[in-house]
Amino acid sequence: MLVTAGLLVAGIGSLALILRELRKAPEGYEDEHGFRVVSKRAVGSGVLG
Repeated sequence: MLVTAGLLVAGIGSLALILRELRKAPEGYEDEHGFRVVSKRAVGSGVLG
């Protein structure tokens, strides 16, 4: 029972850590010249309606 609880806590903790790091990761794309980070200005721009 104790081993099962420990594995459950470790699994949930690992998942939480992965999700936190993915939220901090930069948005971008990869082309033949390498990884390009999309700037926040380009993401937020658009035509106002």
